[in-house]
Amino acid sequence: MQKVFPVWISVILSAAMFGAYHMNIVQAVYATFMGIIAAIIYDKTNHLIYPILVHAANNFVGVIQTSVPSETEIFIINIFLL
Repeated sequence: MQKVFPVWISVILSAAMFGAYHMNIVQAVYATFMGIIAAIIYDKTNHLIYPILVHAANNFVGVIQTSVPSETEIFIINIFLL
């Protein structure tokens, strides 16, 4: 997209497509923000592995949130984010 549009338009369009792919309005909102972050990371590093790792880390946090009791969830997520 960057061959046709400026970087910021490419970031917004790719993030919107990433969000729409999730086909759930709540997930689409979060995924759009995640897509913006991933696109900026890719633009700055020019390596696809970094946005992939950020996406995997985001999904990992989501798995932790659904699989651990709520009282330990905050502790585990805070440790992971550090």
